[in-house]
Amino acid sequence: MAFDQPASSDSSDRLIFSEELAPARSAASSETNANVGSPWKILLVDDEPAIHQATKVALKFFTFEGRPLRFLSAYSAKEAEQHIQNHPDVVLILLDVIMETHDAGLRVAQYIRQTLENKTVRIVLCTGQPGQVPEESVVLDYDINDYKTKLELTQKKLFTTLVSSLRAYRDLLALEQSKTALSQLNTRLKQLNQSLEKRVAARTQTLTQEVKEREKAQEALKLHIHALTHDLRNPVTGMTSVLQSLIEKDAIGNPPTIEIPERVLTRMKKGCDRQLSMINALLETYDIEIWGVKLRQEPFDFEPFMAEILETWQPNFEKKRVSLNLHMPSSLPLVNGDRTHLWRVFENLFDNAIKYNPPEITLSLYIDQASQPDSHQTDDDSQPSRPSQAFIHCTLCDDGIGIPAAQSAVIFQRYQRGQSTSPTRGLGLGLYVCRRIIEAHGGTIGLNSPIKNHPDALTPQGDHARQGSEFWFTLPAAPAP
Repeated sequence: MAFDQPASSDSSDRLIFSEELAPARSAASSETNANVGSPWKILLVDDEPAIHQATKVALKFFTFEGRPLRFLSAYSAKEAEQHIQNHPDVVLILLDVIMETHDAGLRVAQYIRQTLENKTVRIVLCTGQPGQVPEESVVLDYDINDYKTKLELTQKKLFTTLVSSLRAYRDLLALEQSKTALSQLNTRLKQLNQSLEKRVAARTQTLTQEVKEREKAQEALKLHIHALTHDLRNPVTGMTSVLQSLIEKDAIGNPPTIEIPERVLTRMKKGCDRQLSMINALLETYDIEIWGVKLRQEPFDFEPFMAEILETWQPNFEKKRVSLNLHMPSSLPLVNGDRTHLWRVFENLFDNAIKYNPPEITLSLYIDQASQPDSHQTDDDSQPSRPSQAFIHCTLCDDGIGIPAAQSAVIFQRYQRGQSTSPTRGLGLGLYVCRRIIEAHGGTIGLNSPIKNHPDALTPQGDHARQGSEFWFTLPAAPAP
């Protein structure tokens, strides 16, 4: 089949069959066996219906990559623009130039490329009057992919034009898809880089904070070791001076006879006791860390236990002019605990209240019963309800200077020493030991400072600012017999 151009001017744009060839073959032998997919959309734009019919007949059996053709027909520039709007997936346009106007086809090409910004569809310009439409300027100015005269557009030429256009469209589409995928990958890579930068920044900030905290901890440890060394060295230095004076001989070699005042011996005794207490505290803390707190628990009555403690500490309270108010009901459940260890908890709390506050403070000790729901209890009505666990709740309030918030967060850790108003200072292990003892009993311990509860315990005295502190802990009560 070929398209010939008759000499008559009346049919200058009319195609006729000049020869009959075999039906159009597949674009490739390997492609004919492929599964038929969605058709390739071909838009025919010509004001002569015969052109549409002839082209469809000529390409009736054409396939490319296993996909047939689907023809769309437009008989004017306006119809062509409407088709390309409704079918943006058109792959090839066989476009006549001269239709209702001498440049109608060119305006369609311009509309597709510039207005719709469709750069992938292949446009093959077909004209029966090539003299009126210069090939070079049209191809360059209107982004036309091919230029054919109707006279030269035989079936073979139509076949090769179609194959080359479809291949070009396929490659352009693959390139666009690759560009889109690459753009998505670049976006994803940018997001990953931003995420990585944020993670690196966050990790850097964390490491910087850890370094600062470690430097702070090292400085605190250095200060603590210096203070500990000072506290341990002082008694030894004093005793060394006294002993050295005892063993020095006079000019003729006789040992001196000196009298040591009782107050010196008493001070030496207290220094030795304090040094021994520090050493024992360090050893005890080590044992707790390795072996834990060893308890000898038994049920006992809390009321006589507290009476004995307060009687023992009464001289210390009087010496510092401390007022103590005890609030405890007449009947409390028995406590299943270790009396020796619990005694030490109260001793540490009383000692800290006196040591880290000015004289003449008021202490209020609240001891009452509380309950805590059983953690294994369920809301299922079919299950028997278990009784709530009974607890003894102890609270020691003072109206002293309070504890800074920064120190409150770490007060129960090892080697945390407050600002003492006493000339002697501890090792910062007392509250740590208290926490381990209470936790070994199955209770909890905490601190509120400044305090807001128990206003009767807050009685400001003196010129210094007082905010008060509240230490509290819980102990499980012994099961009822």
